[in-house]
Amino acid sequence: LINFIFMGLGALIGYGSSIAVAVRKERNEAAIDFQSAFFPTLAKIDPTVGIGVNDYSFPGLTLVKILEDDFPRHVTAYQKFRQYLSKEKRFEFDTAWSEYSQHKAEDGKIYVHLGKYFNPAAYAIHVKERDEAIKNIRNILSFAEINHKSPFESNLT
Repeated sequence: LINFIFMGLGALIGYGSSIAVAVRKERNEAAIDFQSAFFPTLAKIDPTVGIGVNDYSFPGLTLVKILEDDFPRHVTAYQKFRQYLSKEKRFEFDTAWSEYSQHKAEDGKIYVHLGKYFNPAAYAIHVKERDEAIKNIRNILSFAEINHKSPFESNLT
């Protein structure tokens, strides 16, 4: 009887651990997919990443064009990854997404528009807008950290 109890207990622990590992693996894969949607954009606009352009290589309009061209991929990734976050994290994630993708117009209305990153001045003057776009993208990506914890550690996320 005692052997049966220990066998059952071992089976439950093993089952629980395998479920935790599977859930974490699925979330990690979603995080990688999410990150992959934004990395090409960072490679284009961030001088510290990949082929990132320097401060003098394109005018502000090009920054907006890059962001607008990549935006459909960003929206899809945002919508897919959002489901893997807790309710509390989802609120923070949505706030970070709004910082990146929304613009409050002079009339007080909020629009999904990347025009806030546009600066009509030529070339290096757009650095502030570019840096803001990079900061906002990195903030969104901070929600997609990979979890390497053991299933036996407490407080798994």
